[in-house]
Amino acid sequence: MNTNWKLIKFTSVNKIKLENLDVNIIVQFELESSLNQKCQKIMNDYVYKFKKSLVVVSKHLKTNKKNLFSIVPTVQEAIDVIVLEEIEREINS
Repeated sequence: MNTNWKLIKFTSVNKIKLENLDVNIIVQFELESSLNQKCQKIMNDYVYKFKKSLVVVSKHLKTNKKNLFSIVPTVQEAIDVIVLEEIEREINS
């Protein structure tokens, strides 16, 4: 089972870029308290295209929309989500 992941920190949702990574990603936003639609679309597209996990670490971020990515308060919880999602993908393949 591949539970490799990469932690990426962004200062703003406007700076997000997730092209050609093809790994599970933990995203941390340093200054944001909400995700705009463009940012949510970029993250949802990444999960859909690469069939990888994307987990946002934040104690403050909220979204009103159903997304393909998760939001958790700590990096450890993000790692746990990635492990569980990898197991689900392995079972379903």
